[in-house]
Amino acid sequence: MPSRKSSRPEQLGLDWPEPPRTRGAPPRRRVRALPALVAGVDEAGRGPLAGPVVAAAVILDELQPVRGLADSKTLTAARRERLYHEICAKALCVSIAEASAEEIDRLNILQATLLAMQRAVQGLRLAPKQVLVDGNRVPALTMPVQAVVGGDATVAAISAASILAKVHRDRLCLE
Repeated sequence: MPSRKSSRPEQLGLDWPEPPRTRGAPPRRRVRALPALVAGVDEAGRGPLAGPVVAAAVILDELQPVRGLADSKTLTAARRERLYHEICAKALCVSIAEASAEEIDRLNILQATLLAMQRAVQGLRLAPKQVLVDGNRVPALTMPVQAVVGGDATVAAISAASILAKVHRDRLCLE
């Protein structure tokens, strides 16, 4: 039995075989599905006793991968700085938000963290179809959201968010 060439996923969606066209008709344009807009979210600053908690949300561009992404805690400060600039340059969109020390005192650290995450996602200029959050708690959002324990080490978009949040928090502490 002859094997049939099956369609295979491409980076931006599925590439289906082109249907036959009638003689003399112009070639049909291939239509590709848009990439799934998945935002990764992480925070920095839950451990320290002073200052705000910072959260970042990142939607990466599949066509411009960022090499070397990892949990921000495993990277040197210099490496985080380099990746921070590369993420901002290559990502489809990024957003960084804070919950102040006063909000932490009023709400508690967990609720303030979820508030900062919610603000970060709402600050994205593109609306994600799904949100992946590092940890076991998720903020209240209008789109599907999933907690990923250890996501900062396993999900690229969460790793990117981890780096942005950590660098932003470190810069605040230096001021």
